[in-house]
Amino acid sequence: MRKYLIIISFLFVLNQVKAQQYGLFNTKTMFDGFENPAQKTFVLDSSRKYASNFFLPYFGLNAINKGNEDIMHKLISTGNLSVRDIPIGTNKLNSIYQNTNIYLFNFKIFKSYKYHKEIGFSWQLRTDLHAKYTNESLAVLDDYNRFINNSPINPFNNSGYGQSYHQFSLAYRENYTKKLAFGIKLSLLSGISYNNLKLLILLFEQSQVMTE
Repeated sequence: MRKYLIIISFLFVLNQVKAQQYGLFNTKTMFDGFENPAQKTFVLDSSRKYASNFFLPYFGLNAINKGNEDIMHKLISTGNLSVRDIPIGTNKLNSIYQNTNIYLFNFKIFKSYKYHKEIGFSWQLRTDLHAKYTNESLAVLDDYNRFINNSPINPFNNSGYGQSYHQFSLAYRENYTKKLAFGIKLSLLSGISYNNLKLLILLFEQSQVMTE
């Protein structure tokens, strides 16, 4: 009975949780070996001394949207964007994050059997995006007149930035004990582009004054 009471109490406390998490840790792949330098890439008695992707890209992509979850879920599942019922006039800012990590080339060498030493070189292409946007920015796609008379002072107070750059890295790892490993990754960043956006549009209500 106590277990059931605890479960029921949690149902009252927790409202709704939606989350997804993906990882490549402990997969013994080249991607995992460079993202987590302490992780082993080579497998004894089955791997060769050298490993490379031969310019066949490995990539990872993360995207997070905070706010308007129902609209985004419908967009992803059906491909339709419906913003007719989106609330406006609340001065609420939504956030979107996106980052891409592409390994254009990587190369690893198995140096020593005793301490399982590995040394590797990699060339990555990375992009980062972070933006904040209002509900009104989405509502304008449906009907401009819907919020023009009921909007706050700054309905399009949006901001964000996006950047892309090369990352050249040198990675090294070795075992200290059977349960403890050391890994380090030194990187040189070379910028490609950086864009910053700040959008501020002021709307003022117009009134007519009649004089006799």
